[in-house]
Amino acid sequence: MKRLRHYNQGTAIVLSCFGSVVEQQRYVKLQQHISERYPDCHVRMATSSKMVIKKLARKGEVCQSLPQVLADLDTQGYQHILVVSCYLFPTDEHLYLTKIVDGFKQFSLSRIGQTPAIMHHSQLATKLLGALHQRFPVDLGVTYIFIMVRRCWTTLVIKPSIIAIAY
Repeated sequence: MKRLRHYNQGTAIVLSCFGSVVEQQRYVKLQQHISERYPDCHVRMATSSKMVIKKLARKGEVCQSLPQVLADLDTQGYQHILVVSCYLFPTDEHLYLTKIVDGFKQFSLSRIGQTPAIMHHSQLATKLLGALHQRFPVDLGVTYIFIMVRRCWTTLVIKPSIIAIAY
């Protein structure tokens, strides 16, 4: 195909996160760490929160949504694009990421793939809670509150609600 000759830029990694005006530096540090770890890959960050994108723009920081980043990388001719889900659980933001990646696969000649959410198996959540229980003894009075969206609870076959575990 004639158009394939324009896809000659190698591999790009996109870190897709919800974003935070307050914690933006953590995402920047993660992006720098991934860039150092994979020097042959172009690393970009995408944010799913429109409010965060607008607030950062007022501060003069450029932040783009996942569709904007994927469109830029496709236009620049990257052969392989890996979208890394930085979401802890498979929430609505992760579902949104999946739909965007699936949509771009329909028309882009880049090979686009994605990772699952960080804790996409209930066993991983159980291990995390166990580790927290070991780290923070019962007598400290620490309370963990987990708020999840309906889709994730349905996946775990649990009724949607707020669960608090007091230690």
